[in-house]
Amino acid sequence: MAYPIDSGLYWSIAGPLGFIRDIELASSQSRVILINMPLRLRDRLSAGVEEGLKHARIELKANLTIRSGTNISRDIAVHYDETLMIAEKLAKIRQQCRTAIILDVATETARDECLKYVEKFLSSAETGEGNVVLIVAIHSEKIPELERGKTGAVVSFDGGLSEDEMSAYITLRTTSRTGPGSTRLVQGIISEFAGFDVDFAEQLCSMSEAEVLSIRSSMANLIAGNEKRWREDSWLNGTCSKAQNLSHPLRDAYLESHGNEIEKKLAKERLDTRFWRACLREITPWLEARRQNIIGRFKSAIKYDDSALDTEIEIPRGKTTRKIQFADLEYNNIVGLYYNNLLNITTPGERRALDVCRAAKKVRDEIAHMRMPSITDVSSLISNMDMLNKNSIKL
Repeated sequence: MAYPIDSGLYWSIAGPLGFIRDIELASSQSRVILINMPLRLRDRLSAGVEEGLKHARIELKANLTIRSGTNISRDIAVHYDETLMIAEKLAKIRQQCRTAIILDVATETARDECLKYVEKFLSSAETGEGNVVLIVAIHSEKIPELERGKTGAVVSFDGGLSEDEMSAYITLRTTSRTGPGSTRLVQGIISEFAGFDVDFAEQLCSMSEAEVLSIRSSMANLIAGNEKRWREDSWLNGTCSKAQNLSHPLRDAYLESHGNEIEKKLAKERLDTRFWRACLREITPWLEARRQNIIGRFKSAIKYDDSALDTEIEIPRGKTTRKIQFADLEYNNIVGLYYNNLLNITTPGERRALDVCRAAKKVRDEIAHMRMPSITDVSSLISNMDMLNKNSIKL
């Protein structure tokens, strides 16, 4: 099932927009451009190529798909009312408006033929007589850097977004979506597990809250029926991003189930880390925003006569103590005071607040130790916190 992306938003983000600018610059400075991109994203990225040409004020004369057996000279000639357009002749054509020909390679054999055509075009283009730009869209595992030369350039783009770009994309795609409760954890999980893949991001956005929250236990289901794609690290198939040195989350899901012991361990760690990062970014500030409201409920319960807000509280630490201002008390401090019999809990509200502190301590301890907290513990914390503090502001 296809999950359409927001094209307007996608092309306004720095990475994709940079691709357009690379095409604009390369076509302004070079007669030949080799564009390396995944075949599966050909239609989407072709739009970026055409936009880059527009920015460079170059008219697209033809966009040709080259397959094995295609007669390149004959196919190009049709657009110039000619019978044959050999590379040497095309290189010397000069028109009032600069034009471009795109050769989109469909097979390896066709790629070899296109590159031969390019070599002949380049040799003739050195004379400087013509102004036609020849663009060849290749699809190779190798990702060369952008190179600028007198007549040729290479532009590579895998269509992926960086971590910050994906976060921005998800934020704008889910502006009206919060949850669970008063958190934005679902949004954070989608952003983390989308990785660099905007198509997978849209698939995750289509899921229910329960499905997103349980993603760690359902990753295997997401690759079911398409295991072949995820068996290998492949830039062309989108299972990894060489530019960012990252595995796709679904590639890790495959390795977690089908890899050797080391691969399983490392893949699990990477996936757990994604969930942990989502909790770190969404739950940690959410807890901090509510801390003083919760801690304030224990002002009269602390067994000290001078427990005013500006008074230091002695917190037991083994055989010693340390002093903390009341306003600086953390959830775990409240739990510690209770277990050291230094809290006099008398009301139902204080008991519920103590339960929230226990739940917060459990989740924060896991986050602090860089471990993925249990989704059951996280969900319980959120529901109990929201029940206790119904008027809390959504972050």
